[in-house]
Amino acid sequence: MQVSHIFSSKHIPRVVKQVMKTVQINQMLNKKWEFIFGKLAQDLSLLFYKQNIIYLGCNNPLWVTEIDYYKLEIIKKMNYVLNKKTTVKGLKIRYIQNKTVKKKEPTLPPSLMSKSLIEKIKEKEKSHLKKNQKLCFKCQKVYIPNTKIKCTFCDNDEINK
Repeated sequence: MQVSHIFSSKHIPRVVKQVMKTVQINQMLNKKWEFIFGKLAQDLSLLFYKQNIIYLGCNNPLWVTEIDYYKLEIIKKMNYVLNKKTTVKGLKIRYIQNKTVKKKEPTLPPSLMSKSLIEKIKEKEKSHLKKNQKLCFKCQKVYIPNTKIKCTFCDNDEINK
């Protein structure tokens, strides 16, 4: 049917009736959403209703197959809720990523974010001293226990010479 024919005077009542019916079905299903889907209600959304088929969106891909398994039971509940306004004959479900949920970016603790690099290095040195560690006598770069004189790297250099 062409668009110009839809908006002709004789087709307007039919189009309006279809739109009103769709809106009414959406409202009825949304009111009883928890009854129909139980715990899954928060992971599902009603996309649209078209030609006696309900199209659902799911934000968890694992539930898509699970809902497909219970399709007949869900259709029965929907038809009960709709109370003969229409008969749902099919159910189609799609995985739709929830774009409103933002993944948390990893952040440093506030104590580390506000300090300069030099302050962080000094804090790290203090923590080594508290752990009873000292710098290697030879290279002065690696912390070692107080009981040793040289780090493993310096020991290996002497062995390899």
